[in-house]
Amino acid sequence: MGCYRQAAEIYAEIGQRVGQGRILNDLGSALQSYGRLEEAHDHHRRALQILHDVGDRAAEAIAHTDLGRICSRWGRHSEALEHHRQAIEVFREIGDPVGEAEVLINLGTAHERMGQYRKAAGLHQQAETVAVKLGDRLLECAALNGRGRAVRADGRHAEALACHRDALMHAQEMEDREQVARSLDDLAAARADIGEVAEARRLWEAALPIYDSLHMPEVDVVRQRLAELLVGDGGP
Repeated sequence: MGCYRQAAEIYAEIGQRVGQGRILNDLGSALQSYGRLEEAHDHHRRALQILHDVGDRAAEAIAHTDLGRICSRWGRHSEALEHHRQAIEVFREIGDPVGEAEVLINLGTAHERMGQYRKAAGLHQQAETVAVKLGDRLLECAALNGRGRAVRADGRHAEALACHRDALMHAQEMEDREQVARSLDDLAAARADIGEVAEARRLWEAALPIYDSLHMPEVDVVRQRLAELLVGDGGP
């Protein structure tokens, strides 16, 4: 991340505000992937102000999207929804269907965290429809996993399993390791919910080394889930 910081400093020194704003966004995304949410939020907030001032609408929408994602993880739902609302308006205005679909996924996740599972599932399904139309398999994969989590929380276990299986198949076909890990993780949780503990363990054990190799914060959550399964089985 040092290269991002250095680039941001150089852009600031030469007065290249578009470049500075975009690099701050990139740095925020990198920090977010490592779970450093406070720092990420600060960088995205600074990026948003700069990008709004210079009129870089596409990058401004990305900053709103990232800020919405972080606020949702913190439980600040009204802020998250407002950031996502502004992002989707911009993506629609500039004709960016991929950006729009990504925001629909984030909105679905926000509503899921608010306990509004059916609304969440509907938003993920809208994103899935856009992804299929575009032929974007990875975007479709993310939407499927989002819908699977929402319907699982709503008690629709068979539908959840189908969503996560399809997502895993797409991710494996595309050889995208991050989405493979996320799909394995979600499918494991769906299996655990219906009492298929051995299969859940197998899936989490497959997800764990991928998360670990990608330095993703989800690795700690999966380790905890595997430890809980071990205790449930009467292990040490």
